[in-house]
Amino acid sequence: MAKITSYTYTIRIGDDFRQKLTLKDKETGNPLNLSGYSFKMEIRECKSNLDPILTLESPLGISGIGIEIDDAINGNIFLIISKNITKDLTDTNAVYDLKWTTDVGQVTTILEGNIQILETVTK
Repeated sequence: MAKITSYTYTIRIGDDFRQKLTLKDKETGNPLNLSGYSFKMEIRECKSNLDPILTLESPLGISGIGIEIDDAINGNIFLIISKNITKDLTDTNAVYDLKWTTDVGQVTTILEGNIQILETVTK
C-alpha cells in the first residue's frame, strides 16, 4: 500500500484560501500529467461525521469553492475557498482527505490531514 502524504492546513474565517499543490511521481520526482484526472476533497469535523463542513471538487465552479487544475501537464492544482464561503465557517479543528480519479477511473486518496479553521481578529 502506498504511503499517503499528510499535511495540516489553516483556513482563516473571512479570508480567501488558495493553496497550490504540485503532484509528482514518487519514484522519479517528475510532475504528474493530470490530463483527464478529477479531484474531490471533503472537510469534516471528524472522519465518522457523515456531513462534510465543505466539499471541494474539480472542475472549479463559479461558487468560489473547488479544485482548479491549473497546469495539468506539470501536475499543478489549486485548492480554492473564497472569503464568501469562509465567512460562514465556525472556529474548529477538522480533518480532510483529497482523492483523485485518474483518466482510467482509478480512485486514490493522495493527501490527508488536519485543518484548523480559525477566527480572525480583523473584521
